[in-house]
Amino acid sequence: MAFISILARSVFSFVLLLILSKITGKRQISQLTFYDYTTAVTIGSIAAALAVEEEVDVLFAAVAMAIYAFLTLFVGFLTDKSIVARRFFTGTPSILIMNGKIIRANMKKNRIDINDLMTMAREQGYFDINQIRFAVFETNGSVSFMPRDDARPATIAELGIQPQETQIFSNVVIDGKVLEKNLKAIGKDVKWLENTLKSDGLPSAENMILVTASREGELHAYQKNVIPPDENLFL
Repeated sequence: MAFISILARSVFSFVLLLILSKITGKRQISQLTFYDYTTAVTIGSIAAALAVEEEVDVLFAAVAMAIYAFLTLFVGFLTDKSIVARRFFTGTPSILIMNGKIIRANMKKNRIDINDLMTMAREQGYFDINQIRFAVFETNGSVSFMPRDDARPATIAELGIQPQETQIFSNVVIDGKVLEKNLKAIGKDVKWLENTLKSDGLPSAENMILVTASREGELHAYQKNVIPPDENLFL
C-alpha cells in the first residue's frame, strides 16, 4: 500500500507541477532571475515533499504550489507594468568594466571575483581582458561584453559588402513525418516537397531525419541512415 501511495502521490505532484509550469510560462535557465529561480526551487521542493512524505496533506500541498504559481504570475504582471517593481524583483544591471577599467566596487557588490570575470570573458571568446571596453553584469547572472573598437570583428557595412537577404527556414519534415501545416505557412505543399527532393536526387521524405525549406524555395535535407564516420577520425 505504501508503494501505491507513493506512486499515486508522485504522479499527482508531477502532473500538477507540469500544469503549473505551463501556466506560469517558460524561460531558458540562463534567463531566470533570482526571484524566478527561488520560486521554482520552492515549488519543486513542495512537489517532492508531496510525493514522498505521507504526512503531507495532498490538498494543502497542492494549494501551496498553486499559491506560489499565482504569486509568480502576479509578480510577472507587476514587473511588466512597473519599472519600480521590475527593479525591486529583478534588480538592475551592474557595470563591471567601464572604458577598459575594472570597477572593483561593483564586483564586490555582486560577489564576483576577478577569476569569475576572466572565466566569463573567455567563454565569450575574450582571452585578453584588455580587449574589453565594457562588461555588464545582467540581472539573470550572465555578463555582456563590448569589445574595444580594435578588438571587434569588422562588420559587413565596414567591408563594403552587399549582404544577401537572410531567409527564414521552416521545418517541413521531422523524423520522416511531413509537417503539412509548416509547408502551407511558406506557400508550399507536399507535391512541391516530393518533386524538389526528387529533382535534387534525394530519397522520399520518409527517409529524412530533417528537411527545412524557405518561402523562396530553397531546401536543406538530412537523411536518416547516414553511415557514421570512423571513430578514430579525430584521434
